[in-house]
Amino acid sequence: KKFLKQYRKKCSKDKNTNLSFLSTNSVSLNTEIDGFLSQIKASLDTLATTLNPLLGFSLNGWHKIKNKSGVGVINNLEKNLSAELKKKAIALKETIENNINWITYIVNLRDQVHHHGGIKSIIDVAYEFKYKKVTPQYILHPNNSKEPIKDFILRTMNDISIFSNQILCL
Repeated sequence: KKFLKQYRKKCSKDKNTNLSFLSTNSVSLNTEIDGFLSQIKASLDTLATTLNPLLGFSLNGWHKIKNKSGVGVINNLEKNLSAELKKKAIALKETIENNINWITYIVNLRDQVHHHGGIKSIIDVAYEFKYKKVTPQYILHPNNSKEPIKDFILRTMNDISIFSNQILCL
Protein backbone atom coordinates (compact mmCIF):
# COMPACT_ATOMS: atom_id res chain seq x y z
CA LYS A 1 0.00 0.00 0.00
CA LYS A 2 2.85 2.38 0.78
CA PHE A 3 4.22 2.02 -2.74
CA LEU A 4 0.80 2.63 -4.29
CA LYS A 5 0.30 5.79 -2.23
CA GLN A 6 3.73 7.09 -3.25
CA TYR A 7 3.07 6.16 -6.88
CA ARG A 8 -0.32 7.90 -6.82
CA LYS A 9 1.22 11.04 -5.30
CA LYS A 10 3.99 11.10 -7.91
CA CYS A 11 1.60 10.55 -10.83
CA SER A 12 -0.97 13.05 -9.59
CA LYS A 13 1.48 15.79 -10.57
CA ASP A 14 1.18 14.68 -14.21
CA LYS A 15 -2.19 15.83 -15.58
CA ASN A 16 -1.99 13.28 -18.40
CA THR A 17 -1.92 10.31 -16.03
CA ASN A 18 -5.19 8.48 -15.36
CA LEU A 19 -5.18 7.23 -11.78
CA SER A 20 -8.82 6.21 -11.60
CA PHE A 21 -7.86 2.53 -12.02
CA LEU A 22 -5.41 2.56 -9.10
CA SER A 23 -6.86 1.53 -5.77
CA THR A 24 -5.39 0.39 -2.49
CA ASN A 25 -8.74 -0.93 -1.35
CA SER A 26 -10.00 -3.97 -3.23
CA VAL A 27 -13.08 -4.11 -1.00
CA SER A 28 -14.35 -0.86 -2.50
CA LEU A 29 -13.74 -2.24 -5.99
CA ASN A 30 -15.78 -5.35 -5.18
CA THR A 31 -18.53 -3.18 -3.71
CA GLU A 32 -18.72 -1.07 -6.86
CA ILE A 33 -18.80 -4.15 -9.11
CA ASP A 34 -21.50 -5.67 -6.90
CA GLY A 35 -23.62 -2.53 -7.31
CA PHE A 36 -22.98 -2.42 -11.05
CA LEU A 37 -23.98 -6.07 -11.58
CA SER A 38 -26.99 -5.74 -9.27
CA GLN A 39 -28.29 -2.80 -11.29
CA ILE A 40 -27.97 -4.78 -14.51
CA LYS A 41 -29.90 -7.69 -12.97
CA ALA A 42 -32.56 -5.27 -11.68
CA SER A 43 -32.85 -3.79 -15.18
CA LEU A 44 -33.35 -7.26 -16.66
CA ASP A 45 -36.01 -8.01 -14.01
CA THR A 46 -37.82 -4.78 -14.90
CA LEU A 47 -37.55 -5.56 -18.60
CA ALA A 48 -39.16 -8.95 -18.02
CA THR A 49 -41.99 -7.62 -15.87
CA THR A 50 -42.84 -4.91 -18.40
CA LEU A 51 -43.85 -7.73 -20.74
CA ASN A 52 -46.66 -8.69 -18.34
CA PRO A 53 -49.17 -5.95 -19.24
CA LEU A 54 -48.04 -5.91 -22.87
CA LEU A 55 -48.32 -9.64 -23.54
CA GLY A 56 -50.40 -10.98 -20.65
CA PHE A 57 -47.52 -12.79 -18.92
CA SER A 58 -47.08 -13.20 -15.17
CA LEU A 59 -43.29 -12.93 -14.97
CA ASN A 60 -41.85 -11.70 -11.69
CA GLY A 61 -38.30 -11.27 -12.99
CA TRP A 62 -35.57 -12.36 -15.36
CA HIS A 63 -34.89 -15.86 -14.05
CA LYS A 64 -32.60 -18.71 -14.97
CA ILE A 65 -33.89 -22.07 -16.11
CA LYS A 66 -31.35 -24.86 -16.54
CA ASN A 67 -28.58 -22.32 -15.77
CA LYS A 68 -29.51 -20.03 -18.68
CA SER A 69 -30.70 -16.53 -17.86
CA GLY A 70 -33.69 -15.42 -19.93
CA VAL A 71 -35.13 -18.84 -20.69
CA GLY A 72 -38.22 -18.01 -18.62
CA VAL A 73 -38.99 -15.09 -20.93
CA ILE A 74 -38.34 -17.24 -24.03
CA ASN A 75 -40.63 -19.99 -22.69
CA ASN A 76 -43.41 -17.46 -22.17
CA LEU A 77 -42.95 -16.14 -25.71
CA GLU A 78 -43.18 -19.68 -27.10
CA LYS A 79 -46.01 -21.03 -24.95
CA ASN A 80 -48.25 -18.16 -23.89
CA LEU A 81 -48.87 -16.17 -27.04
CA SER A 82 -51.44 -16.51 -29.77
CA ALA A 83 -50.14 -17.53 -33.21
CA GLU A 84 -50.43 -13.92 -34.38
CA LEU A 85 -48.43 -12.54 -31.43
CA LYS A 86 -45.83 -15.32 -31.76
CA LYS A 87 -45.05 -14.07 -35.26
CA LYS A 88 -44.63 -10.53 -33.95
CA ALA A 89 -42.44 -11.77 -31.07
CA ILE A 90 -39.93 -13.66 -33.26
CA ALA A 91 -37.45 -10.76 -33.25
CA LEU A 92 -37.76 -10.39 -29.46
CA LYS A 93 -37.17 -14.11 -28.93
CA GLU A 94 -34.18 -14.11 -31.30
CA THR A 95 -32.67 -11.06 -29.60
CA ILE A 96 -32.82 -12.79 -26.21
CA GLU A 97 -31.48 -16.06 -27.64
CA ASN A 98 -28.59 -14.27 -29.38
CA ASN A 99 -27.56 -12.62 -26.10
CA ILE A 100 -28.33 -15.39 -23.63
CA ASN A 101 -24.72 -16.51 -23.03
CA TRP A 102 -23.25 -13.16 -22.04
CA ILE A 103 -26.36 -12.24 -20.03
CA THR A 104 -26.08 -15.55 -18.18
CA TYR A 105 -22.42 -14.80 -17.48
CA ILE A 106 -23.23 -11.34 -16.06
CA VAL A 107 -26.08 -12.72 -13.93
CA ASN A 108 -23.80 -15.52 -12.67
CA LEU A 109 -21.18 -12.93 -11.64
CA ARG A 110 -23.88 -11.01 -9.78
CA ASP A 111 -25.04 -14.24 -8.12
CA GLN A 112 -21.48 -14.95 -6.92
CA VAL A 113 -21.64 -11.74 -4.91
CA HIS A 114 -25.12 -12.29 -3.49
CA HIS A 115 -25.18 -16.06 -3.00
CA HIS A 116 -21.60 -17.35 -2.97
CA GLY A 117 -19.50 -14.90 -0.96
CA GLY A 118 -18.17 -12.63 -3.69
CA ILE A 119 -16.55 -12.67 -7.11
CA LYS A 120 -13.48 -14.87 -6.87
CA SER A 121 -12.13 -14.02 -10.32
CA ILE A 122 -10.95 -10.45 -9.62
CA ILE A 123 -7.22 -9.87 -9.43
CA ASP A 124 -6.26 -6.97 -7.17
CA VAL A 125 -3.70 -4.28 -7.93
CA ALA A 126 -0.18 -5.69 -8.03
CA TYR A 127 3.30 -4.27 -8.30
CA GLU A 128 5.60 -6.29 -10.53
CA PHE A 129 9.06 -5.77 -9.09
CA LYS A 130 10.79 -7.37 -12.06
CA TYR A 131 9.29 -4.83 -14.47
CA LYS A 132 8.80 -2.03 -11.92
CA LYS A 133 5.21 -1.45 -12.94
CA VAL A 134 1.76 -1.50 -11.39
CA THR A 135 -0.79 -3.91 -12.79
CA PRO A 136 -4.38 -2.67 -12.38
CA GLN A 137 -7.30 -4.87 -11.34
CA TYR A 138 -8.35 -7.56 -13.79
CA ILE A 139 -11.24 -9.95 -14.05
CA LEU A 140 -10.51 -13.51 -15.12
CA HIS A 141 -13.11 -14.92 -17.49
CA PRO A 142 -14.03 -18.62 -17.75
CA ASN A 143 -12.06 -19.00 -21.01
CA ASN A 144 -8.89 -18.07 -19.03
CA SER A 145 -8.67 -14.64 -20.65
CA LYS A 146 -8.23 -11.61 -18.43
CA GLU A 147 -9.63 -8.14 -18.91
CA PRO A 148 -9.00 -4.90 -17.04
CA ILE A 149 -11.95 -4.15 -14.77
CA LYS A 150 -12.35 -0.73 -16.40
CA ASP A 151 -12.68 -2.35 -19.86
CA PHE A 152 -15.05 -5.02 -18.52
CA ILE A 153 -17.37 -2.41 -17.02
CA LEU A 154 -17.35 -0.20 -20.12
CA ARG A 155 -17.94 -3.17 -22.44
CA THR A 156 -20.73 -4.52 -20.24
CA MET A 157 -22.41 -1.10 -20.08
CA ASN A 158 -22.27 -0.91 -23.86
CA ASP A 159 -23.62 -4.46 -24.29
CA ILE A 160 -26.53 -4.02 -21.88
CA SER A 161 -27.39 -0.68 -23.46
CA ILE A 162 -27.50 -2.20 -26.96
CA PHE A 163 -29.49 -5.20 -25.72
CA SER A 164 -32.04 -3.06 -23.86
CA ASN A 165 -32.44 -0.74 -26.83
CA GLN A 166 -32.96 -3.69 -29.18
CA ILE A 167 -35.70 -5.02 -26.88
CA LEU A 168 -37.38 -1.62 -26.50
CA CYS A 169 -37.29 -0.93 -30.24
CA LEU A 170 -39.10 -4.16 -31.05
